[in-house]
Amino acid sequence: MADIFLSYANEDRQTAAQLAQVLETAGFTVWWDRRIPAGRTWRTVLEEALQGMRCLIVLWSENSLKSPWVIEEAEEARRLEKMLFPVLIHQIEPPVGFRTIQAANLIDWDGSADTSAVKLLVTDLKSLLGETKVRSLAEVGDDRAGYATDSPGSLLSRLRQLFARHLWIGFGSGAAIALILLALQISWPGRKASEPPPAKPDGELSPAQPAVRQLTALAIAGATRELKPDENVTLKLQGHYSDGTRNDISESIIWTSSDSQVATVDGQGKVKALRPGTAEISARQGELVSAPWIVQVRSEQTVGKEIPVARMVKVTIMAARAELFANEKVALRVLGHYSDQSERILTRDLRWQISNPAIATITPDGQLSGLRPGKIDVSVRAGEVASRPVTIVLKERPRKPQVDPSPAKATTETKAVTLVPAESVRPKLAPYIARAKSLRDQGQYAGALAELQKAAAIDPSHAEVLKEIELTRKACAAEINLGQKIDC
Repeated sequence: MADIFLSYANEDRQTAAQLAQVLETAGFTVWWDRRIPAGRTWRTVLEEALQGMRCLIVLWSENSLKSPWVIEEAEEARRLEKMLFPVLIHQIEPPVGFRTIQAANLIDWDGSADTSAVKLLVTDLKSLLGETKVRSLAEVGDDRAGYATDSPGSLLSRLRQLFARHLWIGFGSGAAIALILLALQISWPGRKASEPPPAKPDGELSPAQPAVRQLTALAIAGATRELKPDENVTLKLQGHYSDGTRNDISESIIWTSSDSQVATVDGQGKVKALRPGTAEISARQGELVSAPWIVQVRSEQTVGKEIPVARMVKVTIMAARAELFANEKVALRVLGHYSDQSERILTRDLRWQISNPAIATITPDGQLSGLRPGKIDVSVRAGEVASRPVTIVLKERPRKPQVDPSPAKATTETKAVTLVPAESVRPKLAPYIARAKSLRDQGQYAGALAELQKAAAIDPSHAEVLKEIELTRKACAAEINLGQKIDC
């Protein structure tokens, strides 16, 4: 199985592909391409990859924090007691439970393998996992040193052990046959075991045994990764060998494109852009396949234009109600306004300020709890941007009218009986509706519906009660569609 399992959000696939190529070039095997083989299920493939890996690298970003798959994969790696290696690619804080692990910093990485941050990452991985070293024929020759003085039977025994020990590391059938022929030559009838090899003249050195040079990885290089329609770029394929050398490869290459409608590639590695989109170019030689080389085809209007980084310019507090009773709670939301005219709900790194903590308190996530009647100003700061204060009024709950328990005096006088409208004798529905709204603002939809059901039992046709029930159910259904596990 792979040395490294690369966990990432789908939105960060390009960064994951670039990092996988760097790691494979460094000699590691990486499981990162999440395509499901025919006849297999995603869950089975994922479990096998997690079980067989030696280390999990998780790319923490704004996207992966929202991905349940990335969180689950990191949790599973920790459960399996595998090595966990976090890498930051966005300026964010990892989820709770993973913040104590020192993370590598690739926030400003441009995909180059020559940056100091990437070199440090590869060095750290090698110190954790160690470097896989394939033995060469020169090293095997060291094992054979001194065999000429042994008997044929002893030498055959050692060659069999040598063959069994080294066959698995990849000498291939040619090396195996060479060893067998060597054994047959030594044991052939007529050859004397005691016959020494011919002596070399003084000063003449024996030629060094040539080392086995195996192709271990493929890497694609190109002048640019961004093209306009009808533009071309010619890719080169570089081979990485077991002796640490690198050479260009030009023969017996099979080039493929993941989306031939976006970009095509011919047998010489020439890529032609067709229409806007993204395509992955890969190369195969024999059993080795390169990491994908991602090309982005952009329209002429977007090529070369730098997208300005949006910055926060304003923060606004949104409150469902400006008045509430003491001992009630209300959720305050924070809206960030950015220089590119976009808006976003902010939930992290908020610093709340309240004018009088004796009247109300507020939690870091914006839950305001009233303590006693009064008026307070609430403001919030996100980074260097502060909001304007919002005024919240806390009122004391109205007391229930006292009922005189003394019995009415009976009189013998005949009095006129006044019919009282049915609405005036019904209990007040306002407290039930108010509690339901407060619970709904806190996201407690089941409790809100329970209060509204009590009100509906008193007056099933009350228009406001029916409206609140409908609004509460819609809000709960919306959160369920967003992936929240709540009970309506």
